[in-house]
Amino acid sequence: MIQELVTTYTLQTLSHDERFVCLSPEMRLKFNKAVSPLISIENTCPNSPVVVYRGVSKKHLEKTLSRNRQNITEEKLLSRLFFYGEKARAFHAYNEKQANLLPWLKKIEDCSEETCRELFSRIHGLLARKDGCISFISQDSQSFSKFFQDEMNSSIFVSKVCELGTRARDYYLYFLHTYGSEICNQSFLVSTSSDYQVALDFANGDINKFIIIYAIPKPIEMHAISAESHSSSENILYDQGLPLYNCAAHYPEEKEYAIRGGLFPHYMIGVIAIHSSKLYANPHLFSQANLSSCLLSGLKMDQSDFETKIGEETQYKRALATVFEEGRSRTINL
Repeated sequence: MIQELVTTYTLQTLSHDERFVCLSPEMRLKFNKAVSPLISIENTCPNSPVVVYRGVSKKHLEKTLSRNRQNITEEKLLSRLFFYGEKARAFHAYNEKQANLLPWLKKIEDCSEETCRELFSRIHGLLARKDGCISFISQDSQSFSKFFQDEMNSSIFVSKVCELGTRARDYYLYFLHTYGSEICNQSFLVSTSSDYQVALDFANGDINKFIIIYAIPKPIEMHAISAESHSSSENILYDQGLPLYNCAAHYPEEKEYAIRGGLFPHYMIGVIAIHSSKLYANPHLFSQANLSSCLLSGLKMDQSDFETKIGEETQYKRALATVFEEGRSRTINL
């Protein structure tokens, strides 16, 4: 799919002074070398990097990446996207005071008793309504539903999920992320799809829209939740006597990968501007610090002033950082 997009859209990038520029022959060669391994492995193996797409409107990016939507150019908007990435709604929907008032998910690392108890409570409430979960319940063995319908199971759930940690937490958060739209502002999960057309359909709410092209690094289950990556979590949950749900019933046609925390600029291949038929390659790809294969391990970039600038230039109230060597993410309070 990447190869098709490269030939369909006019390929450009951003210069150091935030201008759209065409790629020089040397830059085009480096770009082709960078995406070549992704083309050859694209979505063929669960242990290989997965190329996914996220559709967003220009209004959405202006809302999150600018303090003054009226004065930001498209060049500056995308320059910030390639520097800050796109964080989950939890990082701009609430400031730190509001986040601390929430009964759960105060940070991406949060797997506290309060968070696990709130997870149980919200799944219990969602299943009790039975509006929108009917197709899921009909395919379920009922064991998942019965577990959460019995409030006596709350203490068991909280104890075991707290012990197992964030991967167990996110297994159940994904259920709410898919079926419970009321938690979208509080979720640390960002929806993407391995199907370009699905991402395009999700971006159709605005005339000016973008498609972010992203490479999820391996191991996939450390960075994202999907039907394919559920099996390793489910074995552990099953051994602990925790209930499982049919992830394949979660709108399989959407081919979703829910990424934890946000889309890091280090793994952004590029951004397609549908309204102008341009594909803007990640400008950090062309720096001397990055080899042509760096998309597989994360692009290197100078973000020494990240924590200061993100609070000054964007609407993010909190930010997300990652330690690539250890595959961990952590929340930064601005």
